[in-house]
Amino acid sequence: MELETLKKSRFLIPPFYNAEEQFNLAENYLKEKNYEKICEPIKRIRKYIINGMIFYIGVLLIILVVLVVVIFFKRRKKEEEREKVIERIRERIRESGSTIPTS
Repeated sequence: MELETLKKSRFLIPPFYNAEEQFNLAENYLKEKNYEKICEPIKRIRKYIINGMIFYIGVLLIILVVLVVVIFFKRRKKEEEREKVIERIRERIRESGSTIPTS
């Protein structure tokens, strides 16, 4: 039953772990009814799943931080461009001799 549960959680295992070998070992031990040795592959598979959860959460957090930084810099750049446009407009108004409203 434990092995079936772990198979359902297989998608959480990162691609850089070779979990297929551990699943095969566990299935072979189960077929042979060698219950003493089946614990080791199951323990490793659990470890892979926990590491995978940490890995994927870390990747998501990194992506989130990068997105926030990109959005922040884009808004900052947009604000700077807006200030430049306003300054150019003020310069043109000064050159034409009109009064400049200050805000």
